[in-house]
Amino acid sequence: MQKYFLSEIFFSINGEGLQIGKPMAFVRLSGCNLRCKWCDTKDSWIQKDQATLEDIVKEVSKYNTEWVCITGGEPLLQDIEPLIKKLQHKISLETNGTIYDDVIKKIDFVSVDIKTPSSGMKNDFKVLQKILDVMKCGQLKAVISDKNDYLFVKKSLNDINLNFPLILQPNFFKLSYKELFSLYLEDPIDHDLRILMQIHKRGDLK
Repeated sequence: MQKYFLSEIFFSINGEGLQIGKPMAFVRLSGCNLRCKWCDTKDSWIQKDQATLEDIVKEVSKYNTEWVCITGGEPLLQDIEPLIKKLQHKISLETNGTIYDDVIKKIDFVSVDIKTPSSGMKNDFKVLQKILDVMKCGQLKAVISDKNDYLFVKKSLNDINLNFPLILQPNFFKLSYKELFSLYLEDPIDHDLRILMQIHKRGDLK
């Protein structure tokens, strides 16, 4: 019987990126290979409780939704292919960009991170590029805490081939939306990008 390390299942809107405002069910798997300093889901770092594939599908079926977002933690630490097959929904995946799995080719929308210096983590640009090369649809997302983060992302675009929109998101605790926009005005990034905040936090939603 297939089991997953699971943190929680809930229904909300997607508060980030190109899918912002879209209602969906969230399946938050637990376990993560990174320890980002500003992570807002640190309780999902450690793999503790398990749930069967059938239990997850049953819980998700309670929600009238077209989309299911598989998030974490880092979902690709586990074999999510049986899960996406069983769910029979449109699938959105949130991944930190350090693990490649062929299942990415089967995902309807992928949000992949580029880790900025303020995270305290490093990127593997070979893995990141491999993910970007097989994505059907999605975005590259960066959390910006300061000017150093912004300039890092701008420089990094020279090291990768990005055919998807870039999402710049201010660190909720370090940088205001206005301050991030000012960084852009001072030194624009020449790419299809969106400067967006996390609206679920502004709206006091999960």
